[in-house]
Amino acid sequence: PELGAWVTGIRRLGKDGVNPDHARRLDAVGFAWVSSRKCGSKFMEQYRLLNERAEKENIESIMSEEKTIAWIRAQQAALKNGKLSQTRVHYMGQLFGEDWTTV
Repeated sequence: PELGAWVTGIRRLGKDGVNPDHARRLDAVGFAWVSSRKCGSKFMEQYRLLNERAEKENIESIMSEEKTIAWIRAQQAALKNGKLSQTRVHYMGQLFGEDWTTV
């Protein structure tokens, strides 16, 4: 988390906002001054949507919906393939309970 925050801060300053020697060094290691990531991930968009619904609705009824089941299965597959971060595993557990991997 700290490195990511640092990178974000440097990107906000921009190449002209940092010490010229630091900018040169960052260029030398291939620092990406502009992120290639889209703002907000699809995972977080879906997580937030389901989390908001869970505050108002019964989580079991949400989990019985085809779209939710498909999303959970996609996260299970990502976990099985080593592509789901521990942060996302934690989010899934918070929303669906610790046994979400067996749904």
